[in-house]
Amino acid sequence: MPSQTTPAGTPVQTRTNGFSALPARFDAVAAYTVLRAALGFAMFMHGIARLVGGIDIYAHRYIAGFAGVALPHSLVVLFIYAIPYFEVIIGAPIVLGLLTRWALLANAALLLVFIFGTSMQQGWGGVETQLVYTLIVSLLLLGLGLNVVSLDNLFRRRGGRLSSR
Repeated sequence: MPSQTTPAGTPVQTRTNGFSALPARFDAVAAYTVLRAALGFAMFMHGIARLVGGIDIYAHRYIAGFAGVALPHSLVVLFIYAIPYFEVIIGAPIVLGLLTRWALLANAALLLVFIFGTSMQQGWGGVETQLVYTLIVSLLLLGLGLNVVSLDNLFRRRGGRLSSR
Protein backbone atom coordinates (compact mmCIF):
# COMPACT_ATOMS: atom_id res chain seq x y z
CA MET A 1 0.00 0.00 0.00
CA PRO A 2 1.27 3.50 -0.74
CA SER A 3 2.31 5.56 2.25
CA GLN A 4 1.72 9.25 2.96
CA THR A 5 2.47 11.46 5.92
CA THR A 6 0.34 13.88 7.92
CA PRO A 7 1.42 17.53 8.25
CA ALA A 8 3.10 16.50 11.51
CA GLY A 9 5.13 13.88 9.65
CA THR A 10 3.25 10.86 11.00
CA PRO A 11 2.94 8.06 8.42
CA VAL A 12 -0.58 7.30 7.18
CA GLN A 13 -1.24 4.09 5.30
CA THR A 14 -3.54 4.55 2.37
CA ARG A 15 -5.38 2.25 0.03
CA THR A 16 -5.54 3.18 -3.64
CA ASN A 17 -8.74 2.11 -5.37
CA GLY A 18 -7.95 3.56 -8.79
CA PHE A 19 -9.94 6.76 -8.19
CA SER A 20 -8.57 8.14 -4.96
CA ALA A 21 -6.37 7.31 -2.03
CA LEU A 22 -8.36 6.80 1.16
CA PRO A 23 -6.80 6.19 4.54
CA ALA A 24 -7.07 2.51 5.47
CA ARG A 25 -8.28 3.50 8.96
CA PHE A 26 -11.19 5.40 7.43
CA ASP A 27 -12.25 2.26 5.56
CA ALA A 28 -12.02 0.13 8.70
CA VAL A 29 -13.99 2.64 10.81
CA ALA A 30 -16.65 2.93 8.10
CA ALA A 31 -16.98 -0.86 7.81
CA TYR A 32 -17.20 -1.24 11.59
CA THR A 33 -19.82 1.51 11.85
CA VAL A 34 -21.98 0.00 9.11
CA LEU A 35 -21.80 -3.49 10.64
CA ARG A 36 -22.53 -2.21 14.16
CA ALA A 37 -25.47 -0.08 12.99
CA ALA A 38 -26.90 -2.91 10.87
CA LEU A 39 -26.74 -5.40 13.74
CA GLY A 40 -28.26 -2.95 16.19
CA PHE A 41 -31.00 -1.94 13.78
CA ALA A 42 -31.86 -5.58 13.02
CA MET A 43 -32.10 -6.35 16.74
CA PHE A 44 -34.08 -3.18 17.48
CA MET A 45 -36.53 -3.78 14.63
CA HIS A 46 -37.08 -7.41 15.67
CA GLY A 47 -38.35 -6.08 18.99
CA ILE A 48 -40.35 -3.18 17.57
CA ALA A 49 -42.05 -5.38 14.95
CA ARG A 50 -43.07 -7.87 17.61
CA LEU A 51 -44.42 -5.15 19.90
CA VAL A 52 -46.23 -3.16 17.21
CA GLY A 53 -47.50 -6.24 15.37
CA GLY A 54 -49.16 -7.58 18.49
CA ILE A 55 -47.06 -9.20 21.17
CA ASP A 56 -49.71 -11.85 21.86
CA ILE A 57 -49.76 -12.96 18.22
CA TYR A 58 -45.96 -13.30 18.21
CA ALA A 59 -45.83 -14.93 21.65
CA HIS A 60 -48.53 -17.55 21.04
CA ARG A 61 -46.81 -18.67 17.84
CA TYR A 62 -43.44 -19.10 19.57
CA ILE A 63 -44.90 -20.65 22.73
CA ALA A 64 -46.65 -23.26 20.56
CA GLY A 65 -43.24 -24.14 19.08
CA PHE A 66 -42.08 -25.19 22.55
CA ALA A 67 -44.91 -27.68 23.10
CA GLY A 68 -43.34 -31.00 24.02
CA VAL A 69 -39.90 -29.45 24.68
CA ALA A 70 -38.40 -30.36 28.05
CA LEU A 71 -38.48 -26.82 29.46
CA PRO A 72 -40.84 -25.42 32.11
CA HIS A 73 -43.83 -23.89 30.32
CA SER A 74 -44.01 -20.87 32.64
CA LEU A 75 -40.34 -20.05 32.00
CA VAL A 76 -40.87 -20.32 28.23
CA VAL A 77 -43.88 -17.98 28.40
CA LEU A 78 -42.07 -15.45 30.57
CA PHE A 79 -39.00 -15.38 28.38
CA ILE A 80 -40.90 -15.20 25.08
CA TYR A 81 -42.89 -12.21 26.30
CA ALA A 82 -39.66 -10.52 27.49
CA ILE A 83 -37.68 -11.06 24.25
CA PRO A 84 -39.04 -8.05 22.30
CA TYR A 85 -38.19 -5.71 25.18
CA PHE A 86 -34.67 -7.14 25.40
CA GLU A 87 -34.25 -6.71 21.64
CA VAL A 88 -35.25 -3.03 21.77
CA ILE A 89 -33.20 -2.29 24.89
CA ILE A 90 -30.10 -4.01 23.47
CA GLY A 91 -30.51 -2.93 19.84
CA ALA A 92 -30.91 0.82 20.38
CA PRO A 93 -27.56 1.39 22.12
CA ILE A 94 -25.78 -0.75 19.52
CA VAL A 95 -27.16 1.45 16.74
CA LEU A 96 -26.04 4.58 18.60
CA GLY A 97 -22.71 3.18 19.73
CA LEU A 98 -23.69 3.82 23.35
CA LEU A 99 -22.16 1.54 25.98
CA THR A 100 -21.24 -0.55 22.98
CA ARG A 101 -19.16 -3.20 24.75
CA TRP A 102 -21.89 -3.90 27.29
CA ALA A 103 -24.67 -3.85 24.70
CA LEU A 104 -22.73 -6.31 22.52
CA LEU A 105 -22.09 -8.58 25.50
CA ALA A 106 -25.80 -8.45 26.39
CA ASN A 107 -26.59 -9.29 22.77
CA ALA A 108 -24.19 -12.25 22.92
CA ALA A 109 -25.87 -13.51 26.10
CA LEU A 110 -29.31 -13.21 24.49
CA LEU A 111 -28.06 -15.07 21.42
CA LEU A 112 -26.72 -17.89 23.60
CA VAL A 113 -30.18 -18.20 25.17
CA PHE A 114 -31.72 -18.24 21.68
CA ILE A 115 -29.28 -20.96 20.61
CA PHE A 116 -30.17 -22.99 23.71
CA GLY A 117 -33.93 -22.67 23.11
CA THR A 118 -33.69 -23.36 19.39
CA SER A 119 -31.46 -26.37 20.04
CA MET A 120 -34.00 -27.73 22.53
CA GLN A 121 -36.57 -27.48 19.70
CA GLN A 122 -34.04 -29.12 17.35
CA GLY A 123 -34.41 -26.14 15.02
CA TRP A 124 -30.97 -26.44 13.47
CA GLY A 125 -31.66 -23.97 10.66
CA GLY A 126 -32.47 -21.34 13.27
CA VAL A 127 -29.29 -22.16 15.16
CA GLU A 128 -27.28 -21.53 11.99
CA THR A 129 -28.78 -18.04 11.68
CA GLN A 130 -28.11 -17.33 15.35
CA LEU A 131 -24.50 -18.43 14.89
CA VAL A 132 -24.11 -15.87 12.10
CA TYR A 133 -25.39 -13.15 14.45
CA THR A 134 -23.00 -14.43 17.13
CA LEU A 135 -20.10 -14.20 14.68
CA ILE A 136 -21.04 -10.59 13.88
CA VAL A 137 -21.21 -9.73 17.60
CA SER A 138 -17.80 -11.37 18.13
CA LEU A 139 -16.26 -9.41 15.26
CA LEU A 140 -17.69 -6.18 16.64
CA LEU A 141 -16.26 -6.96 20.08
CA LEU A 142 -12.86 -7.67 18.53
CA GLY A 143 -13.00 -4.39 16.61
CA LEU A 144 -14.07 -2.10 19.46
CA GLY A 145 -11.02 0.05 18.74
CA LEU A 146 -12.78 1.05 15.51
CA ASN A 147 -15.91 2.25 17.34
CA VAL A 148 -15.16 5.87 16.45
CA VAL A 149 -18.50 6.98 14.99
CA SER A 150 -20.39 6.45 18.23
CA LEU A 151 -21.80 8.15 21.28
CA ASP A 152 -19.16 6.29 23.30
CA ASN A 153 -16.44 8.14 21.40
CA LEU A 154 -18.26 11.47 21.65
CA PHE A 155 -18.61 11.15 25.43
CA ARG A 156 -15.01 9.97 25.79
CA ARG A 157 -13.70 12.93 23.76
CA ARG A 158 -15.74 15.34 25.91
CA GLY A 159 -14.43 13.79 29.10
CA GLY A 160 -17.65 11.97 29.95
CA ARG A 161 -17.70 8.80 31.97
CA LEU A 162 -20.41 7.01 29.99
CA SER A 163 -17.93 5.34 27.62
CA SER A 164 -17.68 1.56 27.72
CA ARG A 165 -14.51 1.49 25.60
